[in-house]
Amino acid sequence: MSTNPYYDDNSKPIIRDSFCAYIDILGFSERMKYSFQKGRELKLFNKIFSAIDSNVNIFKPTFPKLIKKESLFIKIFTDNIVIGYPVESSEAEYEFGSLITLISYFQISMTLEGLFIRGAIVRGPLFMNENIVFGTSIIDAYNLESRFSSVPRIILSEEVFNLVKSHLRFYPDSKYSPQHQDILIDNDGFAYLNYLTNLDPEYLYWDMVRKHKKYIEYNLRKQINTPHIWYKYFWTANYHNYFVKGYNNYPGYDDKYLVDSVLLQNEPKRISN
Repeated sequence: MSTNPYYDDNSKPIIRDSFCAYIDILGFSERMKYSFQKGRELKLFNKIFSAIDSNVNIFKPTFPKLIKKESLFIKIFTDNIVIGYPVESSEAEYEFGSLITLISYFQISMTLEGLFIRGAIVRGPLFMNENIVFGTSIIDAYNLESRFSSVPRIILSEEVFNLVKSHLRFYPDSKYSPQHQDILIDNDGFAYLNYLTNLDPEYLYWDMVRKHKKYIEYNLRKQINTPHIWYKYFWTANYHNYFVKGYNNYPGYDDKYLVDSVLLQNEPKRISN
């Protein structure tokens, strides 16, 4: 019997109703072009290879079991990652919760290595194996990511978001639902994964927050003269600060964990000779 969930008990390929996540690394193309221009391609390759090779294990059954990972299939090409998770339950809450647990964990792990990622999650027909990804869901996920996820966030399609909201009826108060912690709604109306919830405030939280902040501030300084890229880290800084302020009553909290507000100013310049 195949361990790929896109094959039936007779090892025949099947198209299944699935959650499909399309993820890539923010600014990968620009970084690769720059690295080749400067003769630093091997350094970038080693960084990307090491980060993906180690963190992608999060999705494999050999990694400490957060969920039953034999239920999903993952495919990687360059910096692009596609994850398929067939839906078996009537409400799809278990599948969705399991998938975003792994993706959020992967996202924070990559970010803490200085690699910010973005993506989209949709639901629809899908087939995947080592050689092919087939179905309207991969097209929808790619289109959604490329059109609306220019900043480092993993967004939900409208259908998936409506499904998540329907799950709230299972709880007497939505504030006590996992969805309340795991999903945020952006100013443009898109729901996205609140990946920083994986930072445990009782253990390594503040060390990791400091590291997350460091990479954001580094990119804000580096991209000050490229506004369209700078804005991506401006968005991330606002998300970071929003999350951190939510823990201002926890032991160890300090304003020093917030991204420096001076770096969030990118003012226009006057014309001169």
